[in-house]
Amino acid sequence: NGELKDDPFFASLVAEITLFLSSTPYHLCLDVAEDSDGQSAIYDELLRSRRVDGLILVEPESEDRRLSKLQEEGFPFVVIGNPRSAAFHSVDNDNVLAGRMATLHLLENGYKSVGMVAGPEGVAVSDDRSMGYRLAMAERGLQAHVWHSDFGYRAAAESSEMILRSNSRPEALVVMDDFMALGVSRTAHDLGIHVPGELALVSFSVGNLCSLVESGLTTVDLNIRELVANSCRKLIDVVESQASDPSRTVVSCELRSRTSSRRAVGVM
Repeated sequence: NGELKDDPFFASLVAEITLFLSSTPYHLCLDVAEDSDGQSAIYDELLRSRRVDGLILVEPESEDRRLSKLQEEGFPFVVIGNPRSAAFHSVDNDNVLAGRMATLHLLENGYKSVGMVAGPEGVAVSDDRSMGYRLAMAERGLQAHVWHSDFGYRAAAESSEMILRSNSRPEALVVMDDFMALGVSRTAHDLGIHVPGELALVSFSVGNLCSLVESGLTTVDLNIRELVANSCRKLIDVVESQASDPSRTVVSCELRSRTSSRRAVGVM
């Protein structure tokens, strides 16, 4: 699909997996499903044919039946994300912490009206970052405002238009990822809203898209190289029967402050 083709997260993910596996006997096989029916067909075929040694699953839904099915079949897999269960091998950032970190950065810069453009409800990574945002706002006694959008540049650009046209437009937005933040920035530009003069932005990054926002986009760097390396090592261990009980590995993230979140001098 077009949005997936252009999404830098999946491009970075594939590149990092390929790079890591280049020094191992394994190689990457990639399947993309357009919808849930296509997804089910892929899993049924993989389980029947066993044509791959193991799977890396990305961004599970909060209630993701694929995981239980794979476990029941004894098929090796590792989740990149939060599977909401200690029964599965997983590698992830602490996305609640990341959401809180991004929000507190804006609040500490003097912004009080801070909203969030999140991903779809029911997707663990979106729910976790939204929770972190809400926690930070509650700590300061401020009201949280979360708007949900489909993933992708175009979806975020369209979803943010209503927010940015509102008379109660927030001073700052935490955005689900850097690709979506580019969509929000595009809409702001089209509406004559200056970033950061009239709107501050912070997002979550896996690559270099932050440089495409004029003067730089403040991001929480999710350290995708470590996410991928840990996931691949864990999956190889599972495939080769060296892994013990299911475990969760949490990769650290780091806020990188750039111009998009800076408050104009003298503005409070």
